[in-house]
Amino acid sequence: MLQITPQMKILVAVEPADFRKGIDGLVRLCKDSLQQDPFAGTVFVFRNRRGTAIKVLVYDGQGFWLCHKRLSEGRFRWWPSVPDQDAPNQAAKAKALAAHQLAVLFSAGDPDRTAAAPDWRPVGPRSAELEAPMQMCDGLARNLPQELETILANCLAHGRRNFVELYDRFPDACRHVIEAFKVIYHNDKVAREEALSAEERLAYHQTHRKPTMDDLNQLQLHASHVAEHPDRWMPWNYRDNLATRAEAA
Repeated sequence: MLQITPQMKILVAVEPADFRKGIDGLVRLCKDSLQQDPFAGTVFVFRNRRGTAIKVLVYDGQGFWLCHKRLSEGRFRWWPSVPDQDAPNQAAKAKALAAHQLAVLFSAGDPDRTAAAPDWRPVGPRSAELEAPMQMCDGLARNLPQELETILANCLAHGRRNFVELYDRFPDACRHVIEAFKVIYHNDKVAREEALSAEERLAYHQTHRKPTMDDLNQLQLHASHVAEHPDRWMPWNYRDNLATRAEAA
């Protein structure tokens, strides 16, 4: 099911489209005519020449949705006007709508006559003047945004679970990391039992878990070398190997 949210960018193509086109044809139309990126999650709306049907195209990260509605009677009478030949910019080739306006258009109504309250703080691109937001997720590459710089905080619960699942097959390799998580969780338990404030809890963790987290961070920084030579990163030779690599650098 296609869900339209207020945060989505919605563009209605001014010129009618050839409805013999399928997904590939409309994707090319978005690129060549509208000069828009069809893979950016924008909702594109097209109407046929007779005004009896509309098509909606949107990419959801895995593939394209193409929705087609044909009226049994009547026409989609509202539509953006065709711009003059001397229209100066590409914006004249499509009109932006809000999510509630698109719902009206789906019913063959007039989006310009919707009486919704104006946006108090419009949702749009993040200001470049703001500091990078903190992002908490597991360590999968696909979780990282391509166009937004974030302060990455990998989820420890997800990380520990992966080592627990592999423990039976690689007990020696996993034991060091699992025992490190034991220290971290113990510190968290102490902080809760002592009812520390947010500032006190942060200071406690920074003091008591820093050596443990430094060890884990070094493993992550040297992930490729760990994968190639796991025998050199066992608990009994971990620090010696780390010192050797530091001297070599």
